[in-house]
Amino acid sequence: MNCVCGAPMRQTSDVYQAGWGEYQVKINGVKAYVCDHCNKLVYDSQEVNLLLNLTVLLSGLAEEKRPQVIDFEKYKNSNRID
Repeated sequence: MNCVCGAPMRQTSDVYQAGWGEYQVKINGVKAYVCDHCNKLVYDSQEVNLLLNLTVLLSGLAEEKRPQVIDFEKYKNSNRID
């Protein structure tokens, strides 16, 4: 994958801030690509769509049951969400 500046991007993982309404959650381990030339960061669109849908579902929980931080890397490796 190349950056808009033309330099190659490398795959990494990053923290993604997601929210729905007043509910905000920090999600660790989201696949992203970074350009070492201009420092542009681009998140993987499939993972972001999944996480936004998850955030909408979690926002429907009672406030005390909503997670504030999700370790997405752990869930990707286990192939399930507890």
